[in-house]
Parts: sequence; structure tokens; C-alpha cells
Amino acid sequence: MVDNNNKNNDNNKVFDPWGFFRLEMAWYEIPTSEKTLERQEALDRKRDRKWAAMTHHAGGLEVFCAKASRKKKLKERVRKGVPRAWRRAIWPALLEVSVKPERSQARGAASYRAEAAREGITYAALCKKTAGDPPRDSVRDVIERDLCRTYPKHRLFETKTESTGVASLRRVLRAYAEFDPQTEYCQGMNYVAALLIIHVCGEDSIDAARRSVNDPTRSITRMRSREHLLTLDGSAEEDAFWLFVAALKAPRTRLRDLYGPGMPGSREALSVFDALLADSHPALHAHMRRENCFPDMFATHWIVTVFSAQFPFALVARVWDQFFLEGWKPVYRVAVAILAAYEKDLRAKDFESLMTFLRDLPDRVDVDRVFSLASKLNIKTHTIDKLERQFKLPPDDDDRHHPAPR
Repeated sequence: MVDNNNKNNDNNKVFDPWGFFRLEMAWYEIPTSEKTLERQEALDRKRDRKWAAMTHHAGGLEVFCAKASRKKKLKERVRKGVPRAWRRAIWPALLEVSVKPERSQARGAASYRAEAAREGITYAALCKKTAGDPPRDSVRDVIERDLCRTYPKHRLFETKTESTGVASLRRVLRAYAEFDPQTEYCQGMNYVAALLIIHVCGEDSIDAARRSVNDPTRSITRMRSREHLLTLDGSAEEDAFWLFVAALKAPRTRLRDLYGPGMPGSREALSVFDALLADSHPALHAHMRRENCFPDMFATHWIVTVFSAQFPFALVARVWDQFFLEGWKPVYRVAVAILAAYEKDLRAKDFESLMTFLRDLPDRVDVDRVFSLASKLNIKTHTIDKLERQFKLPPDDDDRHHPAPR
């Protein structure tokens, strides 16, 4: 498990509920007063009680997620936001939920771990094989350069020492590059892996679970034999690794498609996003086109990292709640809603002003407004499937270690 005991460094710092260091607010930030934080914490406790009640009546978290009759209730609760204390348990479980008739849509971390074990592959062996100093200009060298760029304001990643999350992130990314030689490593994967490490191994996540009246981790301890639930011992980092594998390879989330050579998957996803924006907000889309402002100029990292690189965790975590259960539909909904929330501002700007506004947008985004707008967007799964087929690109052999063009 990640060692988070940086108390000497943290004594004079103020961290938000997600573990990020709070700097003095910029002029454009929405103030987060003590009263607002108290309201958010009260809402989280309320959701915690609701999750405890609905899973208790069903016979446990695993049973609740598995029952087809409760899928609608599960989706409703997930869309409202999973309590922080539950994400360590619920994220792996959501990947196991079959939301379509085809069972192939549901494949989680346990499946990939078991498949690898049958082939004699373990996380410990992958870590051992990839330990040591990386050769110059190797994939591991690229990973090493990206470590210090990943969440430098988070308490786990703010210093490059072996006692922080940096060491865990290094091992997870190196192990994956060895595990999946066709993909190896691509910029953007570092944020996804770090996000999962924070929620699975991070002290703030564990403390949230311990503070929960209905601590879901207690049921995890009792059910360690249940493959898709997380354990609470030193294997938390390994749990994060296999959840990372599932996030990249599972049919529902398939992030690996975005990271292939030349990153054609990211270009496909940006094209889908562009088409959905044109359909739902034609005037905004037309204005941005007239100003030659295209999604690959500002939204590549939104898509490639599923918002985890730039946006506040209050938004990121809720998107990932839905991503694990529903796949790409909520990602596109939120991407469109982010622009829709500021349509009036965007339509009044020329190219340079647009780019400046969009660059700063993640820091000023109104999370509640975005999710309110996203919930009203009528984006259908079959529409996304049709657009994905329409924009399908052939694989490329270009350099995989750089983001998509623009």
C-alpha cells in the first residue's frame, strides 16, 4: 500500500477532500467556503447511508450489483455520485455489472488477473522484471519523465521519493508496459493510473471509508474470496494495477483503443464528440467551426484521460463512477455539457479568446451545472455506436508516446 505519512511536509498545508493542496484561489475560481464544504460532506454522508441501506436490503454490494431487477436503481445512484468511501469497492464491482444482454460487456479486474495467472503472469513478477534504472530513450524513460508531471499538487505525488505515490505509479506503469507490449505506454495513461492509485491506495480514500458509518471496506474484508472486490492488505497497489488493466482493456471502457500507435482511437472519439456537439448545440458548434476551433485543439486530454488530467476531482470522480458502469456515453454527455454550460460566453469569442477560455475552463467549471445539463442530453448508445463505426480509422504506426495532433 502507498505510504502517505508525509506529516512533516503536510503540517502547514491545507488539502481538499481529495488530497489536493489548496492554493490561494484565482479570481475565476468558484469559492469553496467552509459552509459549502460542510454541505458537500453532509450530502456525501446522506448518500453513504442510502448506499448502505440499498445494499443491505439486497444482501450485500455484490448481490445488489448482480440483480437485474436493481440495475435501474444502481444506475440512478451512480449517476447521482458514489460516496467517496465506497469507490474503492464499487468501481471494480461496476465493471462486473452486465448492463446489456451481451455478457461480454461486463469484464472486470478479476477476470484479467485470473487470465494472467493462468499464463504464469503476476504483478509481482512484472514489477521485478521492470525494476531498476530505465535505459535512455526507452519506454520506461518516457514514463520516468512523466511521473513528476502527474498531480504534483496532490499529497501522494508532490515529491519524487519512494515513500510517495510516485513509486507506486512508476511500478504500475512499468508493469503495464511489460504486460501489454503492443500498447506499452502513452502519455495520458499516467493520469488514469494515478487516479486509480489515489482511490484504491490513497490515505484520503481509506480514511473516508473508515469514517463512513457504513464502512463498505468491512464487507470487503469479509468477502476477500470474492474476486472482483478489493482487499485491504498490502496488495492494494496490485488491485489498482489490475483495475487499470481492466479500464484499458474491458469492452465497456476500452481505453487501450485510444493509446495505440498513432492514437487513431483518440481521433475517433474526438470526431464522435464533435458530431454529438453539432447535433445537440448546432449554433455553438457552427460558431466554433467558423473560428477554426476544433475539439483536437482543446479536448484531446479531456477524452484521452477521461477528464482526469485537468478537471477538479469533484467532476472527475463522478464521471468515472458512470464510466465504469455505462462506458463512453456519460463521457460524451459531460464533454458536451461542459461546453453547453458556457455557450453564451463561447459564442461571443473569436479564435484567440476561445482558446484562452477553453484552456482555463477546467479550473472554473461549475460541476453541479455540468452534471445537471448532462442529465438532460438525449444521447443514445446506438447513436454513439453508429458514429464510432462511421469515424473508425485504421491503425497507425506513428510515435505512440505523444498526444494526438494539436
